[in-house]
Amino acid sequence: ALSSGDFTLDVAGDIVFDAGGSDITLSDDGTEFGRFKQVSNGMRIQTTASDADLTIMGNDNGTEFTALTLDKY
Repeated sequence: ALSSGDFTLDVAGDIVFDAGGSDITLSDDGTEFGRFKQVSNGMRIQTTASDADLTIMGNDNGTEFTALTLDKY
């Protein structure tokens, strides 16, 4: 556990996440905002915050751009 600063994971091979409960959750200061989940024979990528969009970003020659935004409403 880190009390301050960043945590960097740098490996020469692969990084494997193996969650027996089928969820990998993403949180900020204890508040969950996203989740990767194994469902049936597929995968779910989910925003879990209320009214949150799922945005895929890109970088075009140094300029950040929105490639795709998914919003139910």
